Amino acid sequence: MFKIVDGTHPHQWSPRKNLPVYPFQSADATQTLPLASESTGVENYITHNGDFEFYRFANNKYYDTSEIQDFLVKALGVPMPATVDSAAVAGMIDLLRCQGCWALSSRYSLCLALESVDPADKMVEYPCIDEYVEIGKVLEKAFSEFIINHQIKSVEDISSSPEQRSMLEDSIMPVITNYLAHINATSRITGIISTDQEAGNVTSFIRATVNAFFDNDLLHCTRTFLENAKGSFGLSVSSSLDAHRQGEYENFF
Repeated sequence: MFKIVDGTHPHQWSPRKNLPVYPFQSADATQTLPLASESTGVENYITHNGDFEFYRFANNKYYDTSEIQDFLVKALGVPMPATVDSAAVAGMIDLLRCQGCWALSSRYSLCLALESVDPADKMVEYPCIDEYVEIGKVLEKAFSEFIINHQIKSVEDISSSPEQRSMLEDSIMPVITNYLAHINATSRITGIISTDQEAGNVTSFIRATVNAFFDNDLLHCTRTFLENAKGSFGLSVSSSLDAHRQGEYENFF
């Protein structure tokens, strides 16, 4: 019988989970994909040769590996699979790779895109995946209505147009504001997003969520990770969401 040694590659932090995902395609594709989400198995793997020492968050501060590991346990709602720093790389990719999924895009925004988030704050409670799925349903409904009202033919029509993205953000704003006003006061989402006119960050949340929904494919999220990480990296990243256009990206610091 073979024994699996803790910390061996490839690394996966979050187990596979089925989530509603909109399919994206390349610009030169001959067939337009349907404008509807599909239940899709989501899982990410990484292989890393080097050291992952620090990561810069949206508040422009760097946090070390131990702080990031503690943060990922809370942000992903999954126990740390291994104490090696490479496992933390896998966890960060779980947060970053969210193109096409409103639930994962909202998680990315709440955990990585807001300047008010401090990953070292041990008092913060992050939403569980079911809470992200619920807000994802609200966002998906608003997205579907926008598609109908503006006669959108493909997700790429919005992705390639800053004007369309801005219009989508405007249409989502009242929907999310109403959602936040009526969800349970104990929701962990309201502990991070505020609709207060002076201190509110709901606008930033919506903009970051929309951009992540369209942009955060495997290449983009790997670039984003490498731009904000400090250490040494020979890195291979794979995702079930990009199985049809898999690639390997390497960079060294």
